[in-house]
Amino acid sequence: MLHIAIHGYSSTDQAELQALLVQLVVDCGGWILEEKPLSLVAYNLRFEVSLSNIVELYGALQQTGIQFTPVAHRALAEMCLCQQHLSEDDDVQFVSIDLHVGTLAEENMRFRRVVRQHLV
Repeated sequence: MLHIAIHGYSSTDQAELQALLVQLVVDCGGWILEEKPLSLVAYNLRFEVSLSNIVELYGALQQTGIQFTPVAHRALAEMCLCQQHLSEDDDVQFVSIDLHVGTLAEENMRFRRVVRQHLV
């Protein structure tokens, strides 16, 4: 089984984000292994999903508005690429994902966007 850890941040309220992510994983054919708040502004969700559903999951995660780190984008993209090239006979049919999301206030999100624009 493959395992990836991905990180991101969101301006969505943590309780709302938790409910949204759990429903998203279930809708994509995954199952929740563990969910827990890490602090008032951080949340962790550990789940497994069939590799055949990874493209659908990645798209659904993007639609939530979570801003992923470049490493998280690369890990998810690599899983999508793996899914295209693995046959059903291969041993790797599921991926375990450890999703860590920090929630930020809207004013912090605006500040990050401004800083990012000036750094580019």
